[in-house]
Order: sequence, then C-alpha cells, then structure tokens
Amino acid sequence: MLGVWFVQEGVQQLFRSEWKSSESISAAVGKLRGAGGQDDLPALLQGWEWAAATSDSVVQWIHGTQPVQLSGVEMLKQRLEWCSKEGPQIIDVAARPGPNRIVEQLSNQAALVALPRLGNLKDDWNGSSPPGADVVRNSSSIAQ
Repeated sequence: MLGVWFVQEGVQQLFRSEWKSSESISAAVGKLRGAGGQDDLPALLQGWEWAAATSDSVVQWIHGTQPVQLSGVEMLKQRLEWCSKEGPQIIDVAARPGPNRIVEQLSNQAALVALPRLGNLKDDWNGSSPPGADVVRNSSSIAQ
C-alpha cells in the first residue's frame, strides 16, 4: 500500500493506493508545490501511524529545511520507542541541505534513517553519486 500526505496550511492526505482514482501517484505528486513555514510533525505522525498498521512498512519523509520546530515531537518519539523493533522506519529525505530541528530531537531513534545526500536529490534518490563517492545501499538494513 502507498499513502501520500502533504503539509500546506494543515495536513492533507493526497493519495492512498486503495482509493479508486483515475490520477496516478506521480501525477498527484507532480502537482505539489511546497511552501515554507509548515509544521511537518502532524503529517509525519499520521503517516507513521498509517504505516504502522501494516508489517514491514517504511515511511519516506521528503521535506525542505526545518529551521524551526513548530510543535513537540513527544508523540512521535513515544511511538518510535514503543515500537522500536516492529514499527516502520522513517527514511529522512531532505530536499535541500539545511537545519532540521525535528531530526535533532529524534536523532537517537534507531527507526530514523537519513538518505545520504551526496549530490542533487534526483541523483541521490536514483542511487547515483558524484565521482569518487561510493554509496552502498542494502535493503535489509531498512527492514531491520
């Protein structure tokens, strides 16, 4: 199953694979335009709870910089601690470099894994890397 949440003046769930829709996920995501000053935590929590209902799930959190923490991380932190072995991992995908106050608060959580950023987001996402950099990705490390 696949679900997409978007934060802009509140949390919106844009897509769930079980919904009957004529629009593809790529078309839905392709229309999105981000805006600064948004609180990602409610959407991250909703996405994590939705993913936690299915075994072997993963949350990919794609976001801009998070220079200000607008709400507390306690609820998400508790869930990550309570479900540390069987809950979904959160893969942190920063669209651009910069501060992330949410990750700072969750940095000791084993369930939070950052996508290595070595070049532009498209190349990193596709597993490309700049000359001289070798990145090894192992899917078993995500499922652990």
